[in-house]
Parts: sequence; structure tokens; C-alpha cells
Amino acid sequence: MINVTTRFRDDIQEETTTPQKGDYVFCLNSSGNKKIDEFLNNNIGQIGIIDNKEPTYKYVVRYKNVPIDLQYYFKTNTLATDGFCRLNMKRKEITHFAPTRDELRLILKTSKYNL
Repeated sequence: MINVTTRFRDDIQEETTTPQKGDYVFCLNSSGNKKIDEFLNNNIGQIGIIDNKEPTYKYVVRYKNVPIDLQYYFKTNTLATDGFCRLNMKRKEITHFAPTRDELRLILKTSKYNL
């Protein structure tokens, strides 16, 4: 009985530490460009694709309303027909993730006001 409980908790822990397709995310990227870093730190993205064949940059995060002067930094097909710009991210660059945008909005508001 103890082994089953421990195994079940391991499964839960693994599930909550790995972002899933469709999750909303905050990403932290040290691009060296202050405008891009500020955009990523202040905007919520969404995981559109998880490419398990890609060993490092497996999360394709999509952003809406990217300023035109920053779109060059995003994927080659920057503005797809769905209006999103995409950026490949490492797992360690995803600082927060949640299944709903509202959870991350709360984090964004508290960080803006240093609460």
C-alpha cells in the first residue's frame, strides 16, 4: 500500500513539473536584447507544440500582439495565418505555467506591483 501511494505521488509531481500542450506560460530568456526580454517577462505565451524529437528547444511557445519591431526575433514564419508569433524555448526558460491564463495574470499583477 505504501509503494502505491509513493508511486502515485511521483506521477503527480512529474505531471505538475512538465508543461503540457495548451498550457499558458511565462518565459525568461536572456537574449541580450532588453526589448525582447521585457516583452517575454511581461506577456503570457501559450505552448502550441511540444517537439519531443528536439532535444533542447522542444517547447514552441506562441505569442499574440508581438510588436512589429520584435517579430524578427521569433520563428521564421513569424506571423502565421492564425496571428501568432512563435518562439522555441527550453524547459528551464519556462518560469511559470498553468492550464488557465487567469492563474498567470495574477502572477503578472503581483510582480508588477512587487506584492
